[in-house]
Amino acid sequence: MNDELPNDQDEDDEPTVLIEDGKLVCPYPDCSATDQIIELDVATRDNELCVSEDGAIIAHLGDYSFESDGFECQQCARRVSLPDGYEIVHS
Repeated sequence: MNDELPNDQDEDDEPTVLIEDGKLVCPYPDCSATDQIIELDVATRDNELCVSEDGAIIAHLGDYSFESDGFECQQCARRVSLPDGYEIVHS
């Protein structure tokens, strides 16, 4: 796979996702996958444990929080960044 960075970016910079015709496009020229950008996050959950009548340990889903850890193209598995001025809305 060709790992050349688009737009003469430094190695430490994550190239910016392109938006074409309302779709997210991987910025790497050797990939250019459409709508394959994902958010990576880290989750912390507090789940209360108990033992059921049949002896199984059950985890009751409790409080949780998520923190974004960046973005990646699912097709080529390389990190990318979002364009300036865009906000992520979780649904």
